[in-house]
Amino acid sequence: MLHAATNSSSLAFYSASRRYRQHSRQFFSTQIHETMELMPNGQLRFATYDLQGILMPSANAVISAAGKPGKCMWCHESKALTLFQEQDDVPGYLTAQEFVERVALTNEELTEIRNALSTDLVFANQSDHTLSELLYISFMEPSLHIT
Repeated sequence: MLHAATNSSSLAFYSASRRYRQHSRQFFSTQIHETMELMPNGQLRFATYDLQGILMPSANAVISAAGKPGKCMWCHESKALTLFQEQDDVPGYLTAQEFVERVALTNEELTEIRNALSTDLVFANQSDHTLSELLYISFMEPSLHIT
């Protein structure tokens, strides 16, 4: 469960909560805090903090099913991602639809900000995405097998 609180695309904050059931009641307990910051060059910086505010070296696999963001930085680090699977609405939290709408608005704001920047990286150029994927695959997942 992600609870979002943001007042601009320059800083978004999400709390990942885990669902617990006790005596036919369910409740949520915040486990981590995830942040997303827009850097001056238009790229996003992500960080995960524990409940004491200490920066975590990586996401907790029990809470987050996040994969390898380096494998596809275009998708995982160029925009805010929406839901990957259906999610039940829970009172006191954003509904799934509200979350999807919030993410869409954040991405629209990111596009507007980036379009006003003068940098070498053009986020709208989808061929850059393909080329970076091919570059990654060439080095990190070679297909030549010597027998």
